[in-house]
Amino acid sequence: FDVGTVMDGESEEHIVEVARVLSRYVDLIGVRAFPKFQDWNVDRQDRVLQGFARYATVPVINLETITHPCQELAHAMAMRERLGDLRGRKYVLTWTYHPRALNTAVANSALLIATRMGMDVTLLCPTPEYVLDARYMEAARRNAQDNGGAL
Repeated sequence: FDVGTVMDGESEEHIVEVARVLSRYVDLIGVRAFPKFQDWNVDRQDRVLQGFARYATVPVINLETITHPCQELAHAMAMRERLGDLRGRKYVLTWTYHPRALNTAVANSALLIATRMGMDVTLLCPTPEYVLDARYMEAARRNAQDNGGAL
């Protein structure tokens, strides 16, 4: 789906064409495209999602692997329904080793929504490599500060 790719033989379709054609058939497009897990600097740009957002003529819903706003909203709704006011509540975000690289969308989004809701968040990582990307950590710190929570 790289911009500029011409569909020829086994190459993927051009994202401009796909976004525009799908836009003629649907009222919105949900995008979830898995990164190649070869270069984080490339993967973190969410190029497929960004391409759809740029070229589609209908709304694009982010179901991505870097952040997952729909999951984020579901977390917020479920926690508020069960616990009421979330300010000051304890929230632990942790995971364990996996033999292959996995996306961090749910972890990124969980961290962002918990800190937005003013929760006291503990991020528990098995090793330093598991700490989330700096842009999400910084956003979470700002959220916690702005909303009376902690990280």
